[in-house]
Amino acid sequence: MKLILLFLLIPFQIQATVFTQAQWTQFYLRDCATLEDNRACKGDLEQILGRMVNYSEMAFKYLDKQDLPRWLIAVPVVESAYNPKAVSKMKALGLWQIMPYNIREYKTRKVVILNRSIEIIPTTEKIRKYGFDPETNTQIAAQHFRMLFEKFRHHKDTEKLALLAYNCGVSRVKRWLIGQSKLPTETQNYYNKIMAVKYIIRNMKELGVKPVRQLSFIDRIKEWM
Repeated sequence: MKLILLFLLIPFQIQATVFTQAQWTQFYLRDCATLEDNRACKGDLEQILGRMVNYSEMAFKYLDKQDLPRWLIAVPVVESAYNPKAVSKMKALGLWQIMPYNIREYKTRKVVILNRSIEIIPTTEKIRKYGFDPETNTQIAAQHFRMLFEKFRHHKDTEKLALLAYNCGVSRVKRWLIGQSKLPTETQNYYNKIMAVKYIIRNMKELGVKPVRQLSFIDRIKEWM
């Protein structure tokens, strides 16, 4: 019985581990052939960064429009591995893993007909279409991040808090700031993973990371960011 209980506890102990940015950096730089777990590795990251290149110019356009830092292109690396058709277990969609209710909020339009204001709410079919369209998905993500940056603009850690809220919600982060809640382990790892990816992107040449099919990207990334 004790062995059974120990076996059942192992996944929760692993899930409850918070790894630092430095640890995640090492995970992302590992040789995929020698892995004992599937957290991250260099070959997979190089594949993802190769896909990222295809969307970087578009992402920068919308990030610049919202006056957001360009390093946020690291977010879809963690969110979807830059897969525009990704769907999470929570039903988040696309590159930036936007929740359907966020898509509905940002794509609802108000029109005036016969002096009456009417809301045109996108259908479920439209929401999925918007979610899987890389450009619309990126546009909504940039709008959402702008809102999050505004919510925490008076804090010295605005960027960090915006990322945390992107993962677990504004209310949870606000409660955490005043000591009324704890951040989920997933959220802490989420932030540390993105910081690790950000560091790797900015230091790819020095770290020997080569995005698949897009080697010239290594020389251009510092200029872009």
